[in-house]
Amino acid sequence: DILKSGTNPFRVFTNGTLGLSISASQNATFTGNVSLEKTSGSVFNLRRDDTSVVAGDDLGSIFFQGNDPSNPYKSGAAILGQGDGTWNMGTPNVYPSRLVFQTASADTLIERMRVENT
Repeated sequence: DILKSGTNPFRVFTNGTLGLSISASQNATFTGNVSLEKTSGSVFNLRRDDTSVVAGDDLGSIFFQGNDPSNPYKSGAAILGQGDGTWNMGTPNVYPSRLVFQTASADTLIERMRVENT
């Protein structure tokens, strides 16, 4: 387990890139593909560290970007996870949420589809 190896798995370099240790003896700065692999299935979590989620609050986002030399890293598409109501952390536990899918028109991301909690 890399987190128990006694080394810090993350390193931020002076140019702002992030290195992630992918084994106890190997570091990598990701400039291409990232893969997660595990025999029982991999998990990738985007988490919000807040106990007062309400409608419209972002839970996590994935942006698909391209590098335009005149204005680097413009988003062409996005998937947003958002709260879709007030979360109740008590009994009963209620976590209304939605997924929002966006694509770009010119230089603006526009919602194209929404999957709601109902």
